[in-house]
Amino acid sequence: MYSIRQASFFSLQDWIKDTEWDDQLQRILDQVPLSPALAALPPPARTGRPEQHDRPTMIRAYIAKAVEQIPTTEALRARLRRDPVFRWIVGYRGKSDVPSAATFSRLFNQLSRCTSLQVIHAQLVETARERHLVPDDVAAYDASDIPAYEKTRRHADAQDLERASWGMKTGPKGQKYRWFGYKLHLSVAAGSLFPLAALTTTAMVHDVNMARPLVQITTDRNMGQQVAIFDAGYDQATLYQDLHAQGLIPIIPLNRHGGEAPEGRNTLGRPTCSMGYPLTLAGYDATTETQKFRCPHATGHVECPMGMAWCSPSNYGYVQKMAIADNPREVGRIVRGTATWDALYNLRTSVERAFSYLKEQLNLRTVRVRGRRKVHTHHLFAVIALAATVLASTVS
Repeated sequence: MYSIRQASFFSLQDWIKDTEWDDQLQRILDQVPLSPALAALPPPARTGRPEQHDRPTMIRAYIAKAVEQIPTTEALRARLRRDPVFRWIVGYRGKSDVPSAATFSRLFNQLSRCTSLQVIHAQLVETARERHLVPDDVAAYDASDIPAYEKTRRHADAQDLERASWGMKTGPKGQKYRWFGYKLHLSVAAGSLFPLAALTTTAMVHDVNMARPLVQITTDRNMGQQVAIFDAGYDQATLYQDLHAQGLIPIIPLNRHGGEAPEGRNTLGRPTCSMGYPLTLAGYDATTETQKFRCPHATGHVECPMGMAWCSPSNYGYVQKMAIADNPREVGRIVRGTATWDALYNLRTSVERAFSYLKEQLNLRTVRVRGRRKVHTHHLFAVIALAATVLASTVS
């Protein structure tokens, strides 16, 4: 039905460690399909000075900038002019071929106003799917903070979704963290570092609000079509309902926000008997999409002092059936507390490791542009670089 496998994170690190720098960069850039991107770019202007610079090579340069962790466009131009090997790999033959900073800036602005980079990313996802390099049935989702390269403002207009704003996250130990900037919302193929979809919002936008469009993009790319894994911050009843309506299985921990479980439920959302023992999972009816639970004394999981007769006169013991459609938040196709649910949730670390790699190795935090669209373009170069790196590491 779906694969539960955790690919080794260190296989990618080993490839980077064992591969010569120039061969590594060349193989990464060779994975990036540029032809689809050109179709989405606006044509060169017919008036004014003719455009003489090769736009595909400039896109390669921006991806190399992320891979090489070069902080600014000026630093990229300096590296291209200074390092002949780097310049040759990117695609320039001489120093005079390197475009000016203004030319790079114009292309960046064009990319921020069209879908060229999204097309490149979608093609990389299709390549990974066709090669069966990553699981295509399970996806992990999360969002991460991106500080802005802008002057902070005490108050942010809630209606302005294009400028940086203040955001807050709660850490694993309950600590609060505030930042001024943006969020990158990401989905990855569970068990790998391969990014499947990416969206950028201002920091004030709640993660749950972007879960639905992110899932839609991921499934439209024929990935993550069976299981969607989120952390407890996404525990919202409407999200469960939306995922269930799409035929997806949500793997999300319950977040009671310090409150008590409702009567007849335990902390995992499973039903309990009149003595407070959690009922035993006894099967799933695919026709009615119903989970069946039995008396834990009858199944031998507990020694109830009242026996089975307390709850039911039947020798089979007390039985409770729960239709998923009635309350998909409390009980789903895969029940919390089972080995399958735990194994799937453990795959959520894939998206955390992807964020770590993007931030530490691919310039994600080195934002030098303003405005959501340009910041998203910066993010996409890092995401494309990560996808191309994963593909390059699998090519023998």
